[in-house]
Amino acid sequence: MPPIPAVAAESILGAVLAGGRSRRFGSPKTLATVGGASLLELPLRALLEAFGTAVVVCKPGTPLPSLPSGVAVWHDDDPIDHPLSGILAALKRHRGRVAVLACDMPSAGAGLMRRLAAAPGPNALARSARGLEPLAAIYHPSATAGLAQGLATRAPLRATVAKLAPIEVPASASELANINHAADLAEGERPAIRTTL
Repeated sequence: MPPIPAVAAESILGAVLAGGRSRRFGSPKTLATVGGASLLELPLRALLEAFGTAVVVCKPGTPLPSLPSGVAVWHDDDPIDHPLSGILAALKRHRGRVAVLACDMPSAGAGLMRRLAAAPGPNALARSARGLEPLAAIYHPSATAGLAQGLATRAPLRATVAKLAPIEVPASASELANINHAADLAEGERPAIRTTL
């Protein structure tokens, strides 16, 4: 199968979601390092490679590592602490399709994001054997109302995005591995992490 080409940069904006409070992790995930790179840097690289442009979406005051030139930080000012608020913050500012990737998913590479972008529908989510992954996905502005309703009622994330009837794109469990605890980064316990994309 030939490789999926990069999507035109103007059509999709990459957005790393870095708004979580890292309660289980014990310290800011955004500053954790793996393979010589910050945890945030790896999904950011994947989005930049796939789409040519990306931003970091986070709550005001979130500690961040040094970012590449040209990568903007967009603040999610919603007082509700919910992943949907970060997705909505990106959709409201970009006015086009947004490719979201959580900052604690270091193995989701550019290839996965391109597969999502190539899906024949406005919204596309990765799915592994563990189910839908709403934080490795493509969202269209038409999803804004449904996502906002879910945020207002603090509805579960997966249930909210499932109502969008998104295209489901197969992904491996290793591509969607996320880092929840500091111990997940320990040698021999961390997932297969791409440090070069």
